[in-house]
Amino acid sequence: MSLSVSDDNKSFVWRPGEMSSAGEPHPAGWETQPAWRRRKPRVTAQPRTFARQHPVTWQPPERTHRPGNGSSGLTTRPAHQPSTPAPPGQVSTSGQNTTPPFASPFLDIYPSNFSCDSETAKPLSGGKVYWGVFAGRRDRLKFQEKYWVQLFDLGLITEVHLWDFTNRGKNTTDRKLNKEWIESKAKQHKFVSVLYPKPQSVGSFNAFYEHYAQHTSEQDIVVKVDDDIAFVNVSEFKCFVKFVSETTEAFTVSSNIVNNGVIAHFQQALGSIPFSLGEMEYPSQGKFGTLWKSSSKAYDLHKYFVTHQEDFYKDAVVRYWDRLSINFIAYSGGNKAEEVYSMVQDSSDDEARLSTVANAAGAISVVYMRLVVAHVTFSGQSKPPDRTQEILALYEDFT
Repeated sequence: MSLSVSDDNKSFVWRPGEMSSAGEPHPAGWETQPAWRRRKPRVTAQPRTFARQHPVTWQPPERTHRPGNGSSGLTTRPAHQPSTPAPPGQVSTSGQNTTPPFASPFLDIYPSNFSCDSETAKPLSGGKVYWGVFAGRRDRLKFQEKYWVQLFDLGLITEVHLWDFTNRGKNTTDRKLNKEWIESKAKQHKFVSVLYPKPQSVGSFNAFYEHYAQHTSEQDIVVKVDDDIAFVNVSEFKCFVKFVSETTEAFTVSSNIVNNGVIAHFQQALGSIPFSLGEMEYPSQGKFGTLWKSSSKAYDLHKYFVTHQEDFYKDAVVRYWDRLSINFIAYSGGNKAEEVYSMVQDSSDDEARLSTVANAAGAISVVYMRLVVAHVTFSGQSKPPDRTQEILALYEDFT
């Protein structure tokens, strides 16, 4: 069995049985598909700094045909997992019953003894919390500003870093206005800075990860945020940071994201999203899916969320094994930040490296379901009929 990984528009197959004497995947264990493209990728699946500290424990996913489930017909789950979800009475992080309303082989409740009372929990002590944004579309990013202010005033974040990726747009006038907007925020708020990545040969986003690998300590927390996160549940952010800080075995921790293909399936399995909104199928290998490409489905989901916010807060941690859209993730500084950077440093696809490839190399990646955030749209949801402006309007006065 092998794991297919998409990297720089080339399809590779990693055969985990072929290892070097150091326990690392041997370069010969990678092959390309089809045969005429057969050449080695630039790096192995498991960067050396990560491999030294984390032995490979991952097992290839089982793939079972499940006709009639509304998905691609492929079921992906860890080889050691049963074909049914956890039995009734499965407990979550604080002992709450999290029995899913329907059986999903993709819902893997992660066992944890973590507990946190959002009312009495203390802010992170001894470290800094960096809120780093891939900026910046001003028409989306403006919704996030109020949450920066609230979180800073509460002592829950230390600095907001607006990473200037405005040169990625096609409209030069719009790019200029976006740049001026994010620079104005640095002048307006003392805790906001604009960071300018240097041009890089592979993946300009990598400058983000390199910075925190070099400038953070073990006690720090890095929160990577897309510019179109339009809502953050501030009351649960304290416990989210505490979870990231204390759950040292986790590689990265995602929040519970509204409008995220994989997480939408978890949300429906846990009873947050009714089937009246349509099936939130598990995307094949975690990629794309019907939600990702439907602006109307995204609008319906956002509209439901703003009127049923409480339905989405689940006291559970879910482990995922495939690709995940990393719209809002966090990880510890110091050595963990170095591991994160080593995973992405020579690839233009940070998302694949921090989910698909990291998980294949033995990383533990989880979703903390108590912290709910709302992600506006994916690129696939901008095709006609584009309902982005209608979605943004839902969050104008939403808190």
